[in-house]
Amino acid sequence: MTAKQADLNAYDVIFSTVALESKNIDTVIVRISHLFDEERLTKVWLEFQYGNRILLEEETVYQNELDVMISYQENINQILDILLSDQLIDTNFISHVQKSYFIENGISFPHAINDKITDPVLYVATSKEGIVFDDNKIFVILLLAVPSSMTPRTEKMTLDIYDIVFDLMRDTDLRNNLLKLESLIEILDFLNKGGIIR
Repeated sequence: MTAKQADLNAYDVIFSTVALESKNIDTVIVRISHLFDEERLTKVWLEFQYGNRILLEEETVYQNELDVMISYQENINQILDILLSDQLIDTNFISHVQKSYFIENGISFPHAINDKITDPVLYVATSKEGIVFDDNKIFVILLLAVPSSMTPRTEKMTLDIYDIVFDLMRDTDLRNNLLKLESLIEILDFLNKGGIIR
């Protein structure tokens, strides 16, 4: 059956190596130059399936307020204790994440590979007052556990998390908008919309 003979509107998405006349076609048509350009096919399919971002869910994002009465390290330990008690991390992750972090714009970003999960887990801890660590005032800790093996979906989700983290580190106004949020639902909405508050 040729493209002209088929009802192309019956499909969700069409990948084609030839130009299709699309006047009366409502279906998404993706023109590919090579039949097996797997990387591009995966990218286009993920964008079609999940939109520009893959939405984070309550099961993969944790949130609390930083305790300004204790040190930065004690706050990190509390975060790790919660994730450990929920069996999302192990001692190997704890030892790596303590050494793998960077700080910018009042945000600390500890992150490491984690063998215990299949989806990335993000812990968001905030304080308008901030806590001092290594001569830096920390207002936000974004601790990320990255799965050791990923599907295209979880890889895209992880890259989306990195994108928003780097945006927050570059933009003080964006960081301050995050500090205004109090509930996990608000934070999820903020992260899923790329830092936009409704």
